[in-house]
Order: sequence, then C-alpha cells, then structure tokens
Amino acid sequence: MDSLARHYNTWVLLRPWPLLIGLLAVLVFFGWQARDFRLDASADSLLLENDRDLKVFRDLSDRYESKSFLVVALVPDQELFVPDTLERVDRLAKDLEKVPGIASVVSLLDVPLLAQGEGSLTELAGSYRTLRDVEVDREKARQELTTSPVFAELIVSADGRTTALQLNLDGTPQFDALQTERRVLTRQARTGNASEAEKTRLNQVESQYPLQKRQVDQRR
Repeated sequence: MDSLARHYNTWVLLRPWPLLIGLLAVLVFFGWQARDFRLDASADSLLLENDRDLKVFRDLSDRYESKSFLVVALVPDQELFVPDTLERVDRLAKDLEKVPGIASVVSLLDVPLLAQGEGSLTELAGSYRTLRDVEVDREKARQELTTSPVFAELIVSADGRTTALQLNLDGTPQFDALQTERRVLTRQARTGNASEAEKTRLNQVESQYPLQKRQVDQRR
C-alpha cells in the first residue's frame, strides 16, 4: 500500500507531465480513428432481415412508392403569418432547393387552403389557394393550418409558432433496384428456393450493396 501511494505521489502529483502526455496521445489516437466512424441508423442495421414488420413496410413501400425526404423546422422571431416571416420562409425554401441532392422543397406557402375556396374538393383540386396568393386571409389560413386534421402538427405547430419545410431528396433508381434485387434474392435463399445462379448473384449483390449505400448516404 505504501509502495502504491509512493508511486502515485511520484508520477501523478510530483511528475504529472508524462501521465498527461500519455493520456493526450491516447485521446489523439482514438480521435484520429473516430474520423472513420459511421453510424448507420437505417432499417438494414437496426432490424433483422426477416423481421415481419420490416417486410410489411417494404411491401407497402413497393406498392405505394414515396420519395425520401428530410424535415427542417423553423422557429421565427416574429409571428409566423406576417409578411416578413413568410418572405423569409420563401427565401429559405429557394436556398434549400439549390442544395445538391434536394429535388424540391414544400413549405406552408405551398399547401392548399381548402377552407378559403368554394365548391367541392374535386372542384378545388385545380383552383385552390395558397399563402402565395395576395387575396388570402392570413388569419383564416393560420386557423386552418393549426387546427386542420390534415395539416395540424405537420406543417405548422398547434401554437402557430413553428413551421416545417419538407425537403424531397433526389431519387436513387440504381440503388433502389439493387436493394430490391437483394431483398428478393435473400428471401429466395432463406426459403431454400434459390438456384445456384441466384446464389452467385446474391453474393455479387451483397458485395456491391455496402459501396452503393455508402455513396448514397454521402450524397445525402
């Protein structure tokens, strides 16, 4: 015990620099290695390939094709439905559309204001109003977007202070095709119905998939 205390006193209290330099070297080493760290939060890494819910999700995705998108929230300093803030939202949407990988941006300026039109939904489909129209009553628009079951808590928060912009991402048809082929071949192999040619192709797809997925993730 006395020997341990003596070494502690010598190397920690009286001569701390070697220990500090050693700790710094360890931190630099792990910090340098961390540059290659990637966190994959996709369904491929978080769910088992034979997960039933994942299968249902993929079947629905194949049947009802939808684009991948991101959501950006904006909490302005001023009221949301005043001209200055709406112009700011418009400028932000235009700036985001210029970002590589973004196909289009949908903001509260683009959503149809059904409560301010006349006629049935079919009639309004081709002639609905938005907040871009000068004659729109902004107070009625605020009421609709914060209380409507279609838009409430999606485009605008219930308190009318926060809005969301939907950033639709560019499509990845080549990767999507590879992903679908991988899923089909994996299912065939798991059920024991895969031919030798399909097994060979599955091995090829498995080697290509991580690279293409990494490229898609980097673009996004």
